[in-house]
Amino acid sequence: MKVDANNYGQMRAWLALMAPELFPDSSPETDPIKCLDETFATSPANARKGLAMAINDCVDFADDWAADRVEAIDDRLRERGLPTLTDIRASFSREVQRVVRRGRIASEVEYYAVRNAVEMAGTDAERLWQLIEAYGGGPPG
Repeated sequence: MKVDANNYGQMRAWLALMAPELFPDSSPETDPIKCLDETFATSPANARKGLAMAINDCVDFADDWAADRVEAIDDRLRERGLPTLTDIRASFSREVQRVVRRGRIASEVEYYAVRNAVEMAGTDAERLWQLIEAYGGGPPG
C-alpha cells in the first residue's frame, strides 16, 4: 500500500478506525495512532512509511475474518468515505503482484508487504521467499 502526502490523512483515518478492531487491548503507550502522530511530528516521511507497513499488517491480521465481519467493517469504512478493507486487500494484492512482475523488492514497505503475503495461505510462497532472500531477508528458522 503506497501512502504519500496526498492520501496520508485518509489512510491515517482508515487505520484509526481499524486499529481498535485489530488491537482492542492497546494501551495509550502502544496506540498505533498516537505512535504514528509522534513519528509524523518529527518525520512525515517515516510516518508515511510506518503507516503503509501498519496497513499491510492490518490486511494480514484480518485475513481470517469471516465474510460478515469484513462486510460490516467495509460498511463502516464506506460510511466515513474511506477505502474498504476489501479495497485495501485488492491494493495489497496488486502491490505484491507488481513486485513479482518486477522481480525484485524495491523498498522496505514492499518487503513487509511481500513478507505478509508469503505468510498468508494460498500465495506463491517459493517465489516470494526468493524475492525476500534477494532483498536481504529469508525464511524464519
